[in-house]
Order: sequence, then structure tokens, then C-alpha cells
Amino acid sequence: MSGSDWVVLLPFTLGYVVIALFLGLRASKGQMMNKIEGWAVASRNLGIFVMFFLTGAGAVSAYTFLGSPGWAYSKGSPALYVVMYLTLGYFVAFFFLGRVYKVGKKKHFVTQAEVLRNRYNSKYVGSIGALIGILGCLGYGITQAMGAGFILNFASGDRIPFWGGVVLVFGVMVIYITVSGLRAIGWTNSFQGVLMLFVSVIGGIMIIRHFWPGGTTELFSALQSDAPEFLTIEGGGWDYRTWTTGVIASALGIVCWPTFWVMWMGSKSLKVVRRTISLLPLYWFVLLPMILVGFAAILKIPGVTPADSIAMEAAAESLPLGITGLMFAATLAAAMSSAEILILNASLQFVQDMVQPFRKKKLKDAESSTFSRLMVIPFALIIIVVGVTQPSTLVGMLLMTYGLLVQLFPTIFSTFYMKNSTKAGTATGLTAGLIVAILFTQVWPNPLSIHAGVWGLAVNFILLIVVSKFTNAPPAENVDPFFNLDEFKDEEVEPVAK
Repeated sequence: MSGSDWVVLLPFTLGYVVIALFLGLRASKGQMMNKIEGWAVASRNLGIFVMFFLTGAGAVSAYTFLGSPGWAYSKGSPALYVVMYLTLGYFVAFFFLGRVYKVGKKKHFVTQAEVLRNRYNSKYVGSIGALIGILGCLGYGITQAMGAGFILNFASGDRIPFWGGVVLVFGVMVIYITVSGLRAIGWTNSFQGVLMLFVSVIGGIMIIRHFWPGGTTELFSALQSDAPEFLTIEGGGWDYRTWTTGVIASALGIVCWPTFWVMWMGSKSLKVVRRTISLLPLYWFVLLPMILVGFAAILKIPGVTPADSIAMEAAAESLPLGITGLMFAATLAAAMSSAEILILNASLQFVQDMVQPFRKKKLKDAESSTFSRLMVIPFALIIIVVGVTQPSTLVGMLLMTYGLLVQLFPTIFSTFYMKNSTKAGTATGLTAGLIVAILFTQVWPNPLSIHAGVWGLAVNFILLIVVSKFTNAPPAENVDPFFNLDEFKDEEVEPVAK
């Protein structure tokens, strides 16, 4: 990138931030944000267009334009992990989302942990689930903070420091999330999703054609001849057990994200949420061009560090400045589209699932909404402070986060499919699985080359089954609503009354 390019690139990038702020603030017009269902789940009134891009853009984050091309550039074929786990993960999610939507509407739930707490008649199970969900949101939020810092630092030619970019972007998000909640995220994600899809396809193809006029045939023929190690999993520094179990942990982890539960509960109807997930794999085409950009740069732009910046380096070298500016804006959109729902959910779960259940005098609906909105600020600050230290690569942070978050899967599975599971079994499995996942991530990384999250899952499931067999199940009035959902009427949801 030449010394004066930032004069064009930075306005594009900052211009996107201004548009997001406008859309986010505008989203609250005429809505009752002083009600928890109005702020947290958009009055359960989101249609197919917003749901598609809310879910798609929320899943496709900074690693789309930074992490996945960075991994393709530095490791090669292991980068396909992202496409694999997203496709498999939403196949798994299809078997849960209808039940989540039904029970959420039927019981007026707004968080994942609220569902778990009521299913097991235990505020402790709910709180453990909320803690894992919050840790997952913070871990993934840190990757988005790192992405935002990279983008603005690069677009400004180092004039905006890494930490300054993180503070600016997250400061703007705090404003419109606090004001407009999930509706702001739905509106901004719709714009972000369209922008990301357009720029990824057009920009990705242009970058590949610039470096390899013969297209992908020429590209992969050259790699096979000059750098064949990049075309195998093992050549990328992994082995098949690590890669495969990483895909499994991440795919099962999709349904564990409390953020998606908030989105599904915000849907206008069961039909809308099911169609959204059925169509969603189409959106993963946004990933493929950017992964190919990473491959395209291996032989043409060697030695770039950090590897996560390779897509921006390639764009600056090969694209017209206007298109490069759009790509930088789309990259920032990718980071913001995921970070928004993470901050909202961490705040919401803290209040609804870690404070409210233990209060003698319950918060009123308006008080709960206000408290949740205020908690957006400290959770955003935690992400900012940790993010500016750049603790890992973007995909490395993602894998570590999934190892912890996927420990919720046995509890979620048993909530809807194991009628005899108990709160003691669930709490024991959750706690042990989380401890194992942390130990096998931080102390003894991936024994036998198997992902730490899978080790935790094995211990988690075994203890859940064994302990449940010897302990008392929750009362029928708690369990039955989660298994008697077939009579549910799929009808449009009336907006929260003004």
C-alpha cells in the first residue's frame, strides 16, 4: 500500500461505521425498548430477510476476511475447517431451533440459560450455562476486537493505532446496542450481510485474477508444483485427528451459542426460522473467495506478518482503491456483525441468569431491560481491554472458544431429547467437561491430537448419563413443556404492546 492510499481507504472504512450507527439508532423508532422482549428479542417479530442476514452475518465474522485467508496463507488446506464446521453445524442446529423457538414463545423466555434453568428447576444449572455462554461470547468478541483493530490500523496507514481502532468501533456499537437492542443488530446485519457477500465475491475474484490470470487452475497447479505441502492437512502443520475433532467440536458448538437462541426466539414465526436455517448454507459462499485469496498469495506475496492481514495486503496491491475501500469496509462489517450480538447476549445473560434468579425481590420488566442495557458497557470494556493485547490468532481464539462453549451441547441435547436427565447429572457433566476442556487447552494441549473440546464432551456426556441414573429427575411440570411441543401453533407473533 502506497503512502497516500489511506486518504481513500480510511473514509470508506469510517463511512461504514457512520452508516452502522445511523441504522442502529434508527431501528428503535416506534419500538418499546423498555420491555425486555422488545430490547432482547425484537418483540419476536423478525421476518425472513432480516433473520437470514442476522444469522448469516452474525456467524460470518472477522475470520471471513482476516482469519480464514490468513490460515489458508500460513497453513493451507486446514483453512477449510471453517466451511466444514459451519455447514455441518447448521445441519445439527436444524433439529433444535424449532424446539428453541417454540418453548421460547410459549414460556416467554429470552435467553438460553433461562431455558436450562426452567427445564432442570435449578438456578445453578442456569447460572453455569450462563457463565459458559458469557465466556464464549467474551472469547469470540475478543477475536472481533482484534479484527477491528487490524482493519482500522491498516486502512489508516498506522495513523490509527490498533487499540484506537478497537475503542472506536466498540464505542459506536455500544451506543446503538444500548439504544435499540436486537432490532439494531438485525438492521445493521442486513446491510453488513449484503455488503460482505458482494465484496467477497467481486473482490475475491479480482484479487485471484490479478495474481493468477489463469484462475484457480493455474493457482493450484503452481501450488502443487512449488508448495505441495499447502494442499494437505498434515502439510499445514496439523494432523487429521486434530482437524477432524476441531470440526466436530465447532459444528456441535453452533447450537450452543446463546446468541443464536436469541436470534431464533426473535423470529416472527416457526416457518421463518426454519426457512432461514434451510437457506443459510447458501450464504457460506461468502467464505470461499476469501480462502482462495489466501491460497493465491502464498507464492505471490511471501513473508507477510501477521498472516491475518494477508487479505488486506493482497487487496491493497491488486485492486482499484475504491474496491479496496469497500473490502476494508466489508471486513470491518464482518467483525461488527458478530461482535454486536455477543455483547448484547453477555449483558442479557448476566442480568437474566446470574443476577435475577438470586434476588429476593425480582427485577421488574423495565428494570431488567435497563440493567441489561447498562451492562453492555462493562462487557464491551472487557473485550476491548483483552483484545488490544492480541492474545492469539483469530482462528486460534475461535477454536479455543468452541472448546469451552461446546460443553453446553450435552445439556442442550438432554433438555429436549433425554426426559430422565437430572439437574445433578447436568451440573456435574457441565462442570467436569469445562474443567477438562480448560486443562486440555492450557495445560496439556489436545492429548493424542484430539481437540480439547471433544475430550470435555466425552467426560461431560458420561457423567450426565451416570449421575442422572442415580438422582431424582425434576418435577413433571418442569420437564413436560419441553417434550409436549407438537401441538404448538405456528402463528405470527404480535408486537409487544406499546
